[in-house]
Amino acid sequence: MKNNKKNLFSNVFSDTKKNKNGYGEDQKDGKIDLGRFSESEENEKRQNILKILFKNRKRGEKPSSEEERPTVDVEAKRISERFNIAHNVLWIVLLLFVVDFCAFFSEGITTGNMQHIFRNMFSSGETSESVSSYYFSINENSVFGEISGVPVIAGSDRIIVFSPDGSHEYSEESEYSLPAMVTSNKYVLVYDRGGSAYGIYNEFGICHSESAGNKIYGGTIAGSGAYAIARKGSEYMTEISVYTPNFEIVTVIKKNNAYASMDIKAGGGEIVLVTYAVLPDGSVESELMLLRSGEKTPRALVTLENGTPVECKYLDNGQIAVLFDKAFCIFDKDGNKLSSCAVNMDDIYMYDISDDGHLMCAERIYGSSNTFKIELIKLDGVGMKKSEYTLKEEPIELNMYEDYAYIITERKVMRHDADNFDEMQIFESDRRLLSIIFISGDEYVCTSDSLFRIDLKNDSGS
Repeated sequence: MKNNKKNLFSNVFSDTKKNKNGYGEDQKDGKIDLGRFSESEENEKRQNILKILFKNRKRGEKPSSEEERPTVDVEAKRISERFNIAHNVLWIVLLLFVVDFCAFFSEGITTGNMQHIFRNMFSSGETSESVSSYYFSINENSVFGEISGVPVIAGSDRIIVFSPDGSHEYSEESEYSLPAMVTSNKYVLVYDRGGSAYGIYNEFGICHSESAGNKIYGGTIAGSGAYAIARKGSEYMTEISVYTPNFEIVTVIKKNNAYASMDIKAGGGEIVLVTYAVLPDGSVESELMLLRSGEKTPRALVTLENGTPVECKYLDNGQIAVLFDKAFCIFDKDGNKLSSCAVNMDDIYMYDISDDGHLMCAERIYGSSNTFKIELIKLDGVGMKKSEYTLKEEPIELNMYEDYAYIITERKVMRHDADNFDEMQIFESDRRLLSIIFISGDEYVCTSDSLFRIDLKNDSGS
């Protein structure tokens, strides 16, 4: 109505214009208004017109004439109604999408993922350099790992998860007398070797803990948060429970074989389980099982004839590495053996299997004081490549990471190129070393009260 009144007011005064003598001149028909008027009369005339146009009406009183009724824009009204309908439809579609998304990806909606979302939502988006040192007070009976770029330590007296700035994000008393740790990129599974307690941790602290109900043999966890626990069964020799990222059991495997090892794919969709049985004649019969999460029937069940299994592992290419007491083998994704080589676990002091299928093992050389032979074995579909290195001190850990093979002693870290074992870099310490971990690609050594980043230098004597 305001625009209509403004137009009407303009029309009233548009037809008349004063000439230089003060007379009103009609601009439409050229007639001249001979009535001369003063400025006060002109203002009074305008006020009278405004009173007519904008006179007060009582509430609810209808206009007296068609000219005074407000003009309704029918097209605008129609567009507004359609917009309101579209607005409501979009809200309904969004609600249905959210419900459908949550139902389809229910396993991915975990406490840890929600914490990641809110942390990233309120972060500045700037990445800071990794901390050079982390400090703690914990006993030496500890295991070390890394999740989401921060270290985590599990001891018999305390569990510590660090924050990116080096402070303690989470620190609580431990219930694990002899802790073991399995890591993925976002989660850590800690369980009590010989006990029944276990817990799941992420970079913010504890996600879940419970008792397995019996002695735990081993465990594995995927980057999605899905995990599996192997324990002594009440009716069977071995029971394996497979869990979703929301800590719900989806599969229970019961075997009368002895447990050897298991691993879970990065996405949590499948596990490989290796068990064995000692037959009456003293021979060993091993079995490799591939089982998809949530299914009761194995996808593959393979009888193995390479001795007693020690460890199995999914490789980055989807193949499976299995270490036996007498052989090291590579299987395809369906459990078919691709290649193998002879080893003797009776002589092997310690070992590690890389994500791309390297086996590094340390063998004590008897008759020589504190001398060890370090072997690096790589199998492929064609044959075997073996590299050797003689170490004249006792190793405390072997670790394969990316393209490097690490040998750790109490005072030294040696890094070899996995493809050229002759190339070596060294770090020497005046403190007793316990382990090595990798945080955002950097090497950190672990002592009894700290973790600190190291700089390896080329060995002048190599």
